Amino acid sequence: EREIFMSYKLNELSKNYQKILFVVGMSHWENIASILKKNDFSKINNEYQNNEENINIYRNFQKSLL
Repeated sequence: EREIFMSYKLNELSKNYQKILFVVGMSHWENIASILKKNDFSKINNEYQNNEENINIYRNFQKSLL
């Protein structure tokens, strides 16, 4: 489920950004790339998609990178 969530977020970012720096362990990359290629996020819980806490953590992380 973690890799599905990461894939989902990458897909969402790709709608607004042409380039994305994504750092991940190689053990995750094959599964993430496969999920992105299939464009299948049906297994992700709506809870993760709409969870404001996850979104805020993510936004704060983005700001710390800038």
